[in-house]
Amino acid sequence: MFFQKFLNNTPFEIFNFGLTEVGKKIGEGGNCNVYQATYNGKKYAIKIYNSFSRRNLNTFYKDLSYELNISNQLRRSSQSIHVHGIGYKKEPNNTQIIIYMDLLVSNGDLNDYIQNVAKWTASYKINGSLKPSPDIDDYLYYNKGENRYWIYTLSKVQKKKIIKSLAKAINELHSYGIIHGDIKTSNLVLHNNIKKQKIILIDFGMSYMNKDSNKDSMEYISGTIGYRAPEQEERRLSYASDIYSIGVTMIEVWTGEIWYDGEDFDSCRNEVLISLEKIIKKENELGKLLKRVIHLEEEKRPTATELMNELNKIRFY
Repeated sequence: MFFQKFLNNTPFEIFNFGLTEVGKKIGEGGNCNVYQATYNGKKYAIKIYNSFSRRNLNTFYKDLSYELNISNQLRRSSQSIHVHGIGYKKEPNNTQIIIYMDLLVSNGDLNDYIQNVAKWTASYKINGSLKPSPDIDDYLYYNKGENRYWIYTLSKVQKKKIIKSLAKAINELHSYGIIHGDIKTSNLVLHNNIKKQKIILIDFGMSYMNKDSNKDSMEYISGTIGYRAPEQEERRLSYASDIYSIGVTMIEVWTGEIWYDGEDFDSCRNEVLISLEKIIKKENELGKLLKRVIHLEEEKRPTATELMNELNKIRFY
């Protein structure tokens, strides 16, 4: 009953999953796996959900419908993942729901990019002791397991491109009246478009459609610890919550690493502020802007449009 109602109300074309060629697994998250796939000669990324793992099927289908309705609102967006259709596969005691999306050209999500694609330089040893590279800057991290230092050397030009694209992506999303609710590096992809790279927002499982700027109460704590704003800890969500999360993400892009062992808001906040201080020392204008972006008070954070405009005014050194 719940499945049929979901199927009748979907705003997308129903694809025949039996004609789908499923390829390699390319990701996971949000209680589903993501694979490459081909359907009718076109390549997609597909998310596969299983109903058997859900305690409440009504809630499962309602949540999927809500996420698909958000995707429907974003059909014409330029920096959000597009859904093209849905499919299904009925099994004994289980129904698989398949969502067909853009297959992005990337090296994984933005976290994968920072950790595996961006430039990290290992330090060298002298007389058995660890010494940093001669051109060391503040973005130096010690890996205890490897017993060596690593230096984050992603170019400033690339950092600027990424954070400006981040600001444009969230500004576009908010213009559609949608709050993402879970901005973090693993929910962003640096898409290698034919003309240029750009950030694409993915995973709208915690997103919320909101046509005004009022804060909304939530039944659960949305977002991911470290990235989520203080009001989200209190089950409240607003456009400004996304701004806070974008600020933390920008700090991570710029410094290469934030997280150590924080397990609650205060300890994670402290780690964010330590990384922010590194930026302030080298890029004072950017650092001061990001300090406002992650302000504890929602009203003192810039809007997405203000953030985008102010980033374009900054002089980088």
